[in-house]
Amino acid sequence: MPTIPSSLVLLRNTSGSHPRVGLLAVDTGAITDLAYDPASSQDLQLIEDLEGWSCVSGESRAYVKRQTKEEISGTREWTDVFLVANGQQPIDVSHCDGVNCGQPSFSQNGNRLVYIKEDSE
Repeated sequence: MPTIPSSLVLLRNTSGSHPRVGLLAVDTGAITDLAYDPASSQDLQLIEDLEGWSCVSGESRAYVKRQTKEEISGTREWTDVFLVANGQQPIDVSHCDGVNCGQPSFSQNGNRLVYIKEDSE
């Protein structure tokens, strides 16, 4: 029988606040908040990674960016996945054009990048 950890990392949001990370005690349900500095790039990276919207492999970083396009019917909004490799300019690797894409993840060796694309229907 596999062992169950006594606590897990938990991401939670409260209305009007920055995302928070805490430890959830599985046996009691108690949540202990961990310190988080919204001005820290390392803390922001951790939050984005936990949210599944950003990931890093070596010198490459993938992230999700909200896009908009003005159309006759109004503003269309969606998310695309961008890749920054070796300090180069960001490249839209998903080209989702109106359909949400997200949760980028690198393969273990960092040679491949996958993401989730929302069904267009």
